[in-house]
Amino acid sequence: MKFGISQNGSEDLLEYPINQVKGILYREASNVRHYENLKFLLNCYKTQEEAERALSLFYQGKLPPLPPINLNLGGFSMSDPYLVACGTTNFDVFSIYMMNLCSLLGIQKFLNLGNEYSDIKKYPQKVKELIYCERKEWLPKPVKLWRNKVAAHYAAADPKKEDNILTLMSSLSVIPNYSFPRYTVSSMNIVINGESSQLQEWSVTRVYDELVDKLALRPLAPLINTLLIGPNGEKDPLLTHS
Repeated sequence: MKFGISQNGSEDLLEYPINQVKGILYREASNVRHYENLKFLLNCYKTQEEAERALSLFYQGKLPPLPPINLNLGGFSMSDPYLVACGTTNFDVFSIYMMNLCSLLGIQKFLNLGNEYSDIKKYPQKVKELIYCERKEWLPKPVKLWRNKVAAHYAAADPKKEDNILTLMSSLSVIPNYSFPRYTVSSMNIVINGESSQLQEWSVTRVYDELVDKLALRPLAPLINTLLIGPNGEKDPLLTHS
């Protein structure tokens, strides 16, 4: 027996939950992109209020000419607007739902082979193999590590034999860092006794942008810096670095 919620007359009963998860991924990545653009505009304006006003105009397609840009390419600050507002929440939710999307895509392939839900119980290993293939295809290793060691549960709360001390520590203390022009996590590589955290640096928006065409995701608003041109019409390689 097959049961599910169809969408737009589709016979694919997993289309609805897949689109729902894609919507959640867009929501999380879009929020990060908002703060990436706000952070960039904070290099142009003296106050956050002015930067937010310019960002609102950008969303309306009316970005004004920007004041001189004094780029802060990176660094850590506990007063960072994204850190204060969101912490790692978007990274946590994004990593969990990227794993969920891969699971749905694997199950979708299994059902589209003519199988039914009762066959999932009969052939669980086949389902797991299909899901594993989807994870291998779409789930970057740093995102999977983040999901397993931070988002789903802290490594320090469920330590594995292979987890070193810095991994346990960073699972409780890692925070977003602005590395122009994106926010990332796990970018600070502290070494103690020759070991560093096994968590790896990644960016929600970079991962999302790279999957837009491949997984038919809704595109994000562009990074403002990629739209800027120099006085002679050239794109500044520093400003367009992504």
